[in-house]
Amino acid sequence: MIDSPASIHRRIVATLADYSIALLIGGGIALAFGTSILNPLFSTVLTIAFWLSKSLLEAAFGTTPGKMLTHLHVNHDIQGERLSIYYSSARNAWILLEIIPLVGLVLFSFVAIFLVASCIRACNFVGLHGKFAHVNVLRENEKHPLNCFKCN
Repeated sequence: MIDSPASIHRRIVATLADYSIALLIGGGIALAFGTSILNPLFSTVLTIAFWLSKSLLEAAFGTTPGKMLTHLHVNHDIQGERLSIYYSSARNAWILLEIIPLVGLVLFSFVAIFLVASCIRACNFVGLHGKFAHVNVLRENEKHPLNCFKCN
């Protein structure tokens, strides 16, 4: 069996799982340090840590905890190998928009909606962030593979 492009539903569930795990860890750390998760400095550090950990996990293992739960993995669309840290961090760079004071959360939300829409409109569910970094998000062991690299 050949891996095929992941559906948008699985990708959203994987992303929500990753954010939930990060929020639980961040909340535990905030509780341990006696600060609020809404503290701007803490929130900035947490966002950078989430971006860095997501990028490192995708580069090192080809997956994140949320992607593992939904049987997804990422790879480079040309070589078919794991992502380099450069491509993984470039793919996830939109997460860092959240850091921008006052407008960050609004920008982050608009970009997230835009990226989901770009995934839905693509015939193989590769969003603009994936195309930019030459990345495929694949579901393991599908019976009927789609062509990940070209649309008819």
